[in-house]
Amino acid sequence: MLFHSLGGDNGYAPVNVADVLASIHHAQSMGDVWIDSMVNVGAYWAGQKAVTNAISKKSGKDILLTWTLPNHFPPGKYLRMMVTGGTLRQDGKELLWNDAGYYEVALDPGSLTISR
Repeated sequence: MLFHSLGGDNGYAPVNVADVLASIHHAQSMGDVWIDSMVNVGAYWAGQKAVTNAISKKSGKDILLTWTLPNHFPPGKYLRMMVTGGTLRQDGKELLWNDAGYYEVALDPGSLTISR
């Protein structure tokens, strides 16, 4: 949702706070809708694009992915990633598989090693 005012401040096209909260609760009740700030959603999208366009180099059984994040990209962001087999490592540390079915890959390092 994007709006100018929650009302009470004489802002342009005010939206009732109760209506905003009702919309948020409805989205949360669906269970599969991501609601977050524009910064977080935009960073995820831009990070996903960077990793999708990553340079891939094979070294033995390992695949090294390297990417470059856009200028002014917010630090500390992650992508959720699924792979079919192998071990994922960043900065020499093995990433842990999340019970929800994915790895959380940090975007700041700009690289990921997949060992098969």
